[in-house]
Amino acid sequence: MSSNRDGGAPVTSRMFGLLFLSGASSLAYEVVWTRLLGGVFGVALHATTAVLVAYMAGLSLGGLVGGRLAPRLRAPLRAYAALEAAIGVSALLVPLGLSAVGGLYGWLYEPLLARPGLGFAVRFAGALVVLLVPTTLMGATLPLAAEGCLGARDRIGAGAGRLYAANTAGAVLGAAAAGLFLLPALGVSRTNLVAAAASVAVALLALATVGRAATPHEPGRAATPHEPPPHEPGRAATPHEPPAPLRAALVLAALSGFVSLSFQIVWTHVLAAVTRDTTFAFTCTLATFLTGIALGGLTGALLSARVRTAVALGACQAGVALSGLLTFVTLRWLGEAAPDRSPVSFDAALAQQLASAALPLLPPTLLLGASLPLCLDLAGRAAPGRAPPGRARSGSGRAVGAVLSANTLGAVLGCVAGGLWLVPRFGFGKTTVLLSAAALGGALLALGLPAPPAPPTPSQGPGRLRLFRRLTYGALVAALLWLLPAASTDWFFPARSVEGRRVFHAEDASGIVEVAEKDGVRSLVTDRRHRWGSTHPAMVQSMLRQGALPLLLHPRPARIVEIGLATGIHALPQLRDSRVEALTIVEISPAVIDAARAFSAHNGGLLDDPRVDVVLDDGRSFLQRTRRRFDVIVLGLFVPYRPGAGALYSRELLAACQERLAPGGLVLEWLPLDQMTFDAVRSVMATFAAVFPHVEVWEKGHYVALLGADAPPALDPAALREGLRRLGGAPAAGLRDPADVLASHLLGPAEVRALAAGAPLTTEDHPRVEFMQVMPASASTGYARAAQNLERLLDRRAAPAALAAWPDAERAPAERRFAARGRSLRGALLQARGQHRDAYAAFVDALRADPDDEIAQGEVARYAEALQRTSR
Repeated sequence: MSSNRDGGAPVTSRMFGLLFLSGASSLAYEVVWTRLLGGVFGVALHATTAVLVAYMAGLSLGGLVGGRLAPRLRAPLRAYAALEAAIGVSALLVPLGLSAVGGLYGWLYEPLLARPGLGFAVRFAGALVVLLVPTTLMGATLPLAAEGCLGARDRIGAGAGRLYAANTAGAVLGAAAAGLFLLPALGVSRTNLVAAAASVAVALLALATVGRAATPHEPGRAATPHEPPPHEPGRAATPHEPPAPLRAALVLAALSGFVSLSFQIVWTHVLAAVTRDTTFAFTCTLATFLTGIALGGLTGALLSARVRTAVALGACQAGVALSGLLTFVTLRWLGEAAPDRSPVSFDAALAQQLASAALPLLPPTLLLGASLPLCLDLAGRAAPGRAPPGRARSGSGRAVGAVLSANTLGAVLGCVAGGLWLVPRFGFGKTTVLLSAAALGGALLALGLPAPPAPPTPSQGPGRLRLFRRLTYGALVAALLWLLPAASTDWFFPARSVEGRRVFHAEDASGIVEVAEKDGVRSLVTDRRHRWGSTHPAMVQSMLRQGALPLLLHPRPARIVEIGLATGIHALPQLRDSRVEALTIVEISPAVIDAARAFSAHNGGLLDDPRVDVVLDDGRSFLQRTRRRFDVIVLGLFVPYRPGAGALYSRELLAACQERLAPGGLVLEWLPLDQMTFDAVRSVMATFAAVFPHVEVWEKGHYVALLGADAPPALDPAALREGLRRLGGAPAAGLRDPADVLASHLLGPAEVRALAAGAPLTTEDHPRVEFMQVMPASASTGYARAAQNLERLLDRRAAPAALAAWPDAERAPAERRFAARGRSLRGALLQARGQHRDAYAAFVDALRADPDDEIAQGEVARYAEALQRTSR
């Protein structure tokens, strides 16, 4: 490193701290801007890809421009300070730019739905327009920092590698702080303000550093004679290397970026499926990935000063290939070793996720991180005119900018090719093998670079050793290509992760979608973890009941939109209802749409029904941008703890739903009580109550539906009877008569508002629901949580006000059915806790209130059978 000192502290040492803070703010920006752009473009696969590509394209452009400008600047550190200040200012303008782009996108939305390719182009262009200025400024910072603090005697790999490591280490802090603390506590917009303030603070600190220590070209500093960079032992000093190593350095940097981002797509999704899939888990995975890159950057900086660059670079690339293949073993072991219970605290959950991510990810990411300083070293020694006579500075900014630009450009290609082509075409397993083969190809390229002259040993010359390495790596590439046809995503998962015969299997950048059949029952499973329905009779009844409820509550449901397809069984009642003229289903995953065909026998072949329009898009984006009007809007069951899910319960989305409703329309949103804390349930209720004048809650087992409308549904007994008759299959949904319908009522407007009083609203700026659920529950803890949540709701259960207006002949049996259902639900809660004696008494009590209560009938019969078996 250079010895530019002021008061005994080297300028470069101060730059470590500045770049650390700069990296922290940069990753905080990425987390925040991705969420902000999700509000404009949605979180569909192509939308998030467009956002990420636009972000990285700006970084690549900034690295290239910064590298070209750096050698021409008289005071590069002052320019660096100016860039940091400009980043902070431009970050504050990002939300304003988004509002303008969002308006244009909304105007074009309906035509774009019919042309997915044009839709992707518009999303990419919109993201690029908003992000190009701040991300280009970000990309230019490291070349300027390297130019300003590295001396002519410094090796670029060692010097810039340490700066890169410090910047990436800061990125770890930024990702962790934003995802784990700032977003939950401050919300999206305030987190953006904090990151902008950090950028301005870095600018001020940089100016203070420059003011205390003159930079090489500032007045008062004498130019020192040019000293050529040190050369490797045994290597003849030349003015510069031939252009081949420079080209190789750029190619290898691009290849490393490609492999890195493609691997990140694979590892993020597979790790989420193997362990946990929450916002906090995603943050831990990202932080672990960046930690490996930062440690690798430091390691590469040390290696570049001690060993021959080409050999070290080849070894790193070969190590990436090997450790990438080893993730098959480590991730499978994690899946087998993962406990079947939820962590008892946030700290325990965080520690478990960090450990789960570190084991498979640290080795390959460390080697990927080490590759970049080695590429920098290769480019620095190959770049012509690095330090012309009379200049004390290294002229390293150009080389640093070129390598960083190539690396980021490769990452852009990895994001696009990995997410949109490799994974959908080959799956996660084969993609892993292909990426390992690509890394080995990079090793072969590195080993093919000219070696420095060295005296041969009696037994083996350097040419023979290099030939041996190239033959070894070439054989490994051939072995991987031979292995490719047999490679499978199943290698990542324990054998128990798939139950039964696989009927359907598809993979894309949104995850794994499968249909499995066991004992004649088909189930839809995503990411080997989330079950979205099955053909089991009890599940079919539950889904039919879910689809029938809005048809019974609305007098003229001509136009319906469902957010989420899953098996499609829940839509069968809507296809049977002659009043339904058009059914729009919005689904984010193309693989789920294909999987739904495996349930055609149970969903009525809805994908082929002329009244059904399936829209491939993010549901939030659709409802906020479409101009269509609907009588019924159904927000299906979502996983509330997954990244981005908080917006699906937000006030903004509910307000958009209200705007999309035709007169007299209603909105239903289903909540999975087994996956939500009670605070999250209260927050959603409070948000509904803030948007809709009338709010109710209905139940179907451990799921509840919040109903929002301008006025209460009529609930006329004659209309309910006619609706049940029209549905035809209502008995299969457990609905025999109007009394059965009313028995599902949980809370009226007064009860909802009393329960939600004081609960914070869920908004896009504060997606509280997403952060209130720390970790997903296992099966056992999920049932316990559902029972606890349902019990609290039952404590406030009230019959609908419309029941008081029913004729006496129908009101009395409906009241008995309502009371019996409450006792049956209490019995089910006691049963879930193992209190079978009390549960049996509750079921018997329910039958006394109403002998026709189906739940009590079935459970009392089961207890009687169990007693008979015991007596035998």
